[in-house]
Amino acid sequence: MCSGCKNCRHCAAIAAGQSALDVRKRQLIEEGLTLDLENHVWTASYPYKQPPSVLFDNSEQAYKICLRDRQRMIKKGEYNTFCQVFQEAVSRGVYQKASPEDLAYTKPVYYSSLVCAYKESISTPLRICANSSLCCKGLSLNSIMMDGPVPLYTLMHNLIRFRSYKCAFVADIQKFYNSLLATYEDSQLKRVFFADTVDGEPEVYLTKTINFGEALAGDMAVTALRLTGRIFGGRSQQDVQDVYGSEKIRGCDVVAQQDVWRDVQQPLSSEFVLYQDPPSVKLETCTYVDDCLSGHNSKPEAVQLVQELEDMIAPGNFKFKSVVYSGDDVDSVKVLGLVWDPKQDKLFLPVRANHGE
Repeated sequence: MCSGCKNCRHCAAIAAGQSALDVRKRQLIEEGLTLDLENHVWTASYPYKQPPSVLFDNSEQAYKICLRDRQRMIKKGEYNTFCQVFQEAVSRGVYQKASPEDLAYTKPVYYSSLVCAYKESISTPLRICANSSLCCKGLSLNSIMMDGPVPLYTLMHNLIRFRSYKCAFVADIQKFYNSLLATYEDSQLKRVFFADTVDGEPEVYLTKTINFGEALAGDMAVTALRLTGRIFGGRSQQDVQDVYGSEKIRGCDVVAQQDVWRDVQQPLSSEFVLYQDPPSVKLETCTYVDDCLSGHNSKPEAVQLVQELEDMIAPGNFKFKSVVYSGDDVDSVKVLGLVWDPKQDKLFLPVRANHGE
């Protein structure tokens, strides 16, 4: 690989063993992303391998599932909590009650069912996900959606880098999937039924953001996060407007500005030094889904890096929910399937033994 293109993402993809198909999938994902500089939010348009017109009307199926699930939750005494969580999502703009104009929409529509996920969390013990794999006559929203590419940076890659810092940190991005808006056409393919009372008639809601449970949600969100770093790494809002000349930036246009991004983010030394990576490079190489695992030479430097990362991703509607540093006297946290004890700065592999056998 020549020195002139060693930082080009296409060469990096080839060097990482990415196929031409994976590169093309990334291009399609980037083409479907648009950043609104005025409102500081990405809009994602999903790429499909089959046109949405092939989907069948599954409104009756989704309606019956809604009634069945409501009865089940009522018997378990969980429906009030479910309603509270859903209404909280409505207040955040994840769901919006369909208007008469929305219901009169003449292009393809499809329904997902709502699924409850129970987690060991004090703040959010119950989370609502969308079952976008709800199948009608052999087809579902996820089945017609393009498959995502192979990740450029694997779990092992992230864990090795994470253990390379004297002071590591784990930053969790708040409401990661819901940080991106969905196009109106896609929101019509993600209709759901919801009733806010135990005996009320279920009503139609549109999903206005990308959501956990959608096949490409993670790829869209991760790509938007990394592109945000490429756009705002080392640049002010005015600099960004001067470079792109528009209030709307398409993801594929960011790729076209590779030389600009590379010039701004060039490390101080030609030799690879982990701590010299600028924030935008760390964001791209040290993030796995909604977890940013990075660090620095000392805690003050790590804290400063986190602040720089937060300032950089904020224009893309991303925000860190929590940050834990090496040496913090807090409970163990889950890190990419392992358990990290920050106080000892050690990783553990959780093992469950069946002592009955």
